[in-house]
This record gives sequence, structure tokens and C-alpha cells, in this order.
Amino acid sequence: MRKRGLLAYQSFMCCTTCGGAEIANKIGKLLEEGKRTRESITGCCFYHKQATERRDHGSSFMLQYGPVEVHGIDGDVGLPTEDVGKIVCECLESADVEYHWNGDPNRCVEVLSW
Repeated sequence: MRKRGLLAYQSFMCCTTCGGAEIANKIGKLLEEGKRTRESITGCCFYHKQATERRDHGSSFMLQYGPVEVHGIDGDVGLPTEDVGKIVCECLESADVEYHWNGDPNRCVEVLSW
């Protein structure tokens, strides 16, 4: 996923809200320090610690994904949500990870087996 321009994290933060906020902070810092350009970031993908607990008990878990709203920057950083979802699914397919996503940008990608 990182090779495709996504900021990708595993077992990241406690929940979706905290994870999204922290990724926005990280992107803002990367852009401010000149370590990344806006064009080099296609979006983000992560699952949080609550999802890790489900995964560790053998259950499916959800991936959060999309562009990122960064404080002080006009517009989102990254591609539209649906495009980020497609990239996530392409990456999962290439890694032979079983997933389900119906193409709805308002729905998470569910990882079924890994």
C-alpha cells in the first residue's frame, strides 16, 4: 500500500476517530517538513486497536481508508474515497488477502482472512 502512495498503519490508535486525526497530523507534518508532497499521497488506510482485538480472536475486521482532511490545507489530501478503496482492494488482492467491499465509499473494506 505504501508503494501506491497510501499512508498505511496496522493496529493504529484506539479507534477510527483517533486514528484519522493522528494520520491527518502526520500528513500535515510530512508536508510541512517537505518530506512528502501533496501529489505523492494517494490517501490512507489503517485498522485500529479495536479491530486488532477482533483479528486476534479470528474474526474479520474493518479497514478504514480514504483521503485525509489536514488542518490548514485547502481540500483533502489524496484521491477521492472510492479511488482509495479500489487501491486498497488491489493491494489486498495482490497479497492474496480475502476481503469484501461492495464498492460503496461509505463502507469499510472488511478483511475476511489474512
